Amino acid sequence: MIQREVEAFSAVQHRNIIGLLGLCMDNGSSDGETSIRVSLIFEFANGGTLFDYLFGDQAKNSKFKLDVNQMMLIARHLTAGLSIYCIPLSRSRAVQLWSTVT
Repeated sequence: MIQREVEAFSAVQHRNIIGLLGLCMDNGSSDGETSIRVSLIFEFANGGTLFDYLFGDQAKNSKFKLDVNQMMLIARHLTAGLSIYCIPLSRSRAVQLWSTVT
């Protein structure tokens, strides 16, 4: 099932979304318990993560300070992105959601 979701998310292309390239699954064991590790592979994004801008060194740098309007825009984009997890994903629905964000 996760492979189908990765394929669907990989097909979504939008300027506000870092592309999902694929996934790696590894059967591992820790302390005698069998587990499956899943790693998602994303495009490289210059400039750091959103976490860096909100809480890390980037946030302390006045060049990267976010004003209220920028924070609200980020919140709007995040909620649109999270809404994909709340509905059955189809490519047309995902594209429709993201086209309304810009």
